[in-house]
Amino acid sequence: MTTGIVKKYREIRFLKDPEEIVEVGRNLLSSVGPWEVLSGLVLMTGLKCESLLSKHLLEYKTPYSIRLTQREDNQAHAREIPTLTLASEVIKAVQFIRNTVETEHLNNRSINAIFLPKLIKVCEAKFKTGESVIITNSITRS
Repeated sequence: MTTGIVKKYREIRFLKDPEEIVEVGRNLLSSVGPWEVLSGLVLMTGLKCESLLSKHLLEYKTPYSIRLTQREDNQAHAREIPTLTLASEVIKAVQFIRNTVETEHLNNRSINAIFLPKLIKVCEAKFKTGESVIITNSITRS
């Protein structure tokens, strides 16, 4: 069992320029295109497309965190999500993307299948360094 864990940690690749990720993510949040904004949200929160586009409640918690409340079986499960930019910017971007992109008819698997390829293209186009490989790998695993 520990060999799998050791193997996983050997595959860790450190970011060459973490500030680039934050800078690109902030720029994407203020874009006018929905795919760019959604890419920025994934980068700034680490949340999956389905969490950002679904009916889950996302609200301001602290200057650099939001609260995600998911409802399952008539129970609410809330957790705090740290953000790499101001939480108010994240909330504003979530409102924009939810008002722009129609997902009412889609389940979580369909949301990810439709939107992940678009996010990967945005990230590959925006990053000048090798960070796009690391980011697109983490987006597809989330």
